[in-house]
Amino acid sequence: MSCKAATKDKKSSFSKKLFRRGSVRSVGSFMGRFIRTLTALSHYGSEVQAEDEKDDGGFSSFKPGCKDVPMEDGDLAGLLCGDRVPGVSGLKNHGNTCFMNAILQCLSNTELFAEYLVLEHYKGDEQEEDKPKTNGLLLHKKGPLAKGEVTEQLSGLMRALWTFEYTPQHSRDFKNAVSKNAIQFKGNSQHDAQEFLLWLLDRVHEDLNTGNPNIRPAIKPPIEEDDQSLEGPSPPLSAGSFVQELFQAQYRSSLTCPHCQKQSNTFDPFLCISLPIPLPHTRPLYVTVVYQGKYSHCMRIGVAVPLNSTVYRLRDAVSRETKIPMDQFVLTEMYYDGFHRSFCDDDDDLEIIQESDSIFAFETPETFKLENIRTKRGSLLANLNHNNLKYGTEMSRTPSFMQGALTPLTASPNKNLGPEKVILLVCNRACTGHQGKRFGLPFVLYMERTVTWDTLQKEILEKMRHLLRPGVFIQVGPFSLRVVGVVGITYLLPQDERPLCHPTVE
Repeated sequence: MSCKAATKDKKSSFSKKLFRRGSVRSVGSFMGRFIRTLTALSHYGSEVQAEDEKDDGGFSSFKPGCKDVPMEDGDLAGLLCGDRVPGVSGLKNHGNTCFMNAILQCLSNTELFAEYLVLEHYKGDEQEEDKPKTNGLLLHKKGPLAKGEVTEQLSGLMRALWTFEYTPQHSRDFKNAVSKNAIQFKGNSQHDAQEFLLWLLDRVHEDLNTGNPNIRPAIKPPIEEDDQSLEGPSPPLSAGSFVQELFQAQYRSSLTCPHCQKQSNTFDPFLCISLPIPLPHTRPLYVTVVYQGKYSHCMRIGVAVPLNSTVYRLRDAVSRETKIPMDQFVLTEMYYDGFHRSFCDDDDDLEIIQESDSIFAFETPETFKLENIRTKRGSLLANLNHNNLKYGTEMSRTPSFMQGALTPLTASPNKNLGPEKVILLVCNRACTGHQGKRFGLPFVLYMERTVTWDTLQKEILEKMRHLLRPGVFIQVGPFSLRVVGVVGITYLLPQDERPLCHPTVE
């Protein structure tokens, strides 16, 4: 009974060590034991470097060995040799062995496994009281390692990584040992990293049990336990190898009788478990924000919006990212040739906007009210055609026009004594005929609806001052205003004294 209790205590102690949280203190403790042990070995401090391979893979700059490393318990700084950190080193790629190098780096930085191999705890026949321990875990030896070439080479490679003695010959010798024992890994072809990991762990497990193959644990039949026992079967530590103790876990399948409520638990061992990749719940959208001001500036942002959501969620995400209130910007779609769509109905399905769409968010004045903007079918898109621009003494340049979105806006109730104003979203486009390309930054105008044509022209040119040559501001000819969204092509002519009051704008 006492033996069984002791075995259970060992199992519990090992489980605590396996699932403990890593820390600098634990790494320092491991390195302290590691360096103190290797100081007594001939491997540590050696100045001999392998020269079997002309191509050293860029490792010739490493100086193997670190002599007289000062070390005190708990002093992590003493683990360093100059500016280098033990165990942090690259591995040469012998052909397409990146899959192998990735697994070796992971295993080399698995504390319990690295200590077990680097300090050669798998060797020898010590007495029970002299058996080494790995972080307090009693290691049961199986006798001298025989025909364990893969494990020997793996141990030597890890030791070289932790003692700054690594050369490409170490990884080449390990690869040759693997090729001898596994035909599928011969040559320089690519392989699956998980497949190699499973093979390597199984190979090390076989090597550790070579001395006495009869002690391998047999597959146990399903174990029936009552419904209060949730732990798996607890075989004695001597039943398997260190690899099983460290890497193997168990599935527990439970069946409960609906009549007697007796529960039957079946445990199946496994080394790897496949986890499903969670389905995304959001998708990215990219929005160019046009800030208001004397000279508008733009900033492109990315936001994550839920799948199967509405335009409201996009508006909310943009508002959170830019700190602009949701009712103070207009969402539109604009490409090289000008405006295309507007998104004013927050209840619209967001599926109408794709990740590749060019979406703009125009910041508007504080008095702007989103509910006053009409939906896509009722929005007014206007082309402002600039003809006969004059630069100094030059007569004519390439014809161009500006395209904007006109949105009627009613003043808020507490400001209803003032004149009605409109929001004007403007972008510039240089063109010849129907072919054109947008240039400059778009901008926002907030103007009284009764504004005259000359005032409207001056306000637009004032926003464009930084884009135009000197003299254009006062020597510009008349331009026409095209309203898009009505049947046919309708222009607001310069002869209209108050163009924004035209019935077409309504």
